[in-house]
Amino acid sequence: MLTETPIAEHDSWLALDPVWGCANDCGYCFLRGSGLTGTSPCLKFAADAALRDRLASVLRRCPRDVPVSIGNTTDLFLNPDSRDILFQAARMVAELDPGRLIVMITKAEITAETAQRAADATGGHGLFFLSQSFAAEYDRRVERGGVSAKEGTYRSFERIAKTEGLQAIHFWRPFLQRWNPAEALPGRIRDLQSSGCLCSVVIGLKGGPHLIPSYSEELRTWAEPELRLKRLPGEEHVSTDRLAELAALAGERRYPVFRNTSCGIALSQGLPDINGTSASDRRRDYCESAACPARQRSVCARDPLLRVGGEQLRRRLRRYGEAAAADGPGPLIPEGTDEFTYNHLCHMLHQRPYIPKIRPTMAWRETSE
Repeated sequence: MLTETPIAEHDSWLALDPVWGCANDCGYCFLRGSGLTGTSPCLKFAADAALRDRLASVLRRCPRDVPVSIGNTTDLFLNPDSRDILFQAARMVAELDPGRLIVMITKAEITAETAQRAADATGGHGLFFLSQSFAAEYDRRVERGGVSAKEGTYRSFERIAKTEGLQAIHFWRPFLQRWNPAEALPGRIRDLQSSGCLCSVVIGLKGGPHLIPSYSEELRTWAEPELRLKRLPGEEHVSTDRLAELAALAGERRYPVFRNTSCGIALSQGLPDINGTSASDRRRDYCESAACPARQRSVCARDPLLRVGGEQLRRRLRRYGEAAAADGPGPLIPEGTDEFTYNHLCHMLHQRPYIPKIRPTMAWRETSE
């Protein structure tokens, strides 16, 4: 049985995951092989007093520009019961911390009624990430389940744009060359922009030893030549040439395209990126390669946390009880710090701390009988 409350700090948000298991079975999902895909969702943690108290404690500790994302291990919009759980969890967050952004992620088509319920549950501070890879045009076997066709995704953006208190971002994941031929890109950018989509966040095919062996044969076919390309940081297989084409086209149309989810969130809020992407060692791959509006680049450049001095950094770190130095290429964090703590420090400082070796923490917790 799971023994911990489902709250963890990830690179772009706090994750609140009361439901485990997803009816969808996508060949590229980071949970593939965990037993949590292609199965009925199951409520693992009731929204009771214990969860409320734990969440309240975490929210008090977490910087307020870090949003809460509900349902990172499943698509909660696929059926009425899981939608009700999502909205219940969203109301809990909104009551405990009014005004904090609440993120919802789905591949499903969003109706006008569902959009309004989302706006109400989030207290008018809701942000959708609508995931659309365009895989269905080429091979429906890669995304099994309630995945919206691209026309349904465009309709969803239109409905969300008409709903006060909501915004929506396109999650272009995974971005594969065979699903995104050069001749299709101008039309996709045009349709996304005209439907009311705020921007796109483009992520390649995630790899790593725990994921690649579980890729379906269908996905292996479509993932070439990406699987033979040199990986970017984070085990991401992506064509930098095709990304450059996309960014150039998006720049011509003044449509924002980002490489980090946190950058899209920053644009939606008019705030600096909580991960300090523009000042990080990944600037070239994740900032300079994006079609980021000049106004957003200037917002990030004026981020006061990026100019904090060494002693201020030490005081800020001591506030959270972290044994760390503030010298060298950045705040120096002790070797073996777990990735959730690392993410918290990144959000607190708006820059990536320097760490000799980070201790990986699974994005999902292991289960046992």
